[in-house]
Amino acid sequence: AGLDGRVRVWADAAAVRTVTAPAAVNGLAADPTGRRVAGPCDDGVVRVWDVDTGELTAELTGHAGPAHAV
Repeated sequence: AGLDGRVRVWADAAAVRTVTAPAAVNGLAADPTGRRVAGPCDDGVVRVWDVDTGELTAELTGHAGPAHAV
């Protein structure tokens, strides 16, 4: 996760996928299977991506300010 809005997925010390958000991503959490990751963003949206495809699968809105943790 990063201030540049990029989330990089790593395997064996190599970046295998990069997904982007329109705002800084303040953290990252993976689901128990490791197939999805959620990132809280400065624009108040928590975004969820599919790790295998890089597809944005959900945007959780409604936060009054930046989202800092999931």
